[in-house]
Amino acid sequence: WKVKNIEKKFANLNHIIRTGYVEDHELIDIYKNARLFVFPSIYEGFGMPVLEARSLGVPTLANDIHELREAGDDETIYIKMNKENLKENIQKALKINFKKNYSNKQRDWEKSAKV
Repeated sequence: WKVKNIEKKFANLNHIIRTGYVEDHELIDIYKNARLFVFPSIYEGFGMPVLEARSLGVPTLANDIHELREAGDDETIYIKMNKENLKENIQKALKINFKKNYSNKQRDWEKSAKV
């Protein structure tokens, strides 16, 4: 997808912050303050950002691909995303009360690394 097309689709959503590159030490604060982490990756080696977000209890919306299911397990909302439905899926996910639906259990990073 071209960035300009995506920016046009999300122009009216003031909940989205496009950060660009972020240093590792800043990621924890960003994750902890997020209402929703969205990861629409089409091709992924493992999905470490999904695992990071979930390990901090951040509600997560990810593309429904095998690699992201390994990273997020059953604590992630998986949707077959495309450029036409991404905005709609984000809006729907923001309306869910994740505090009732998601646990903040700790991840076993050693086990995750073996996967």
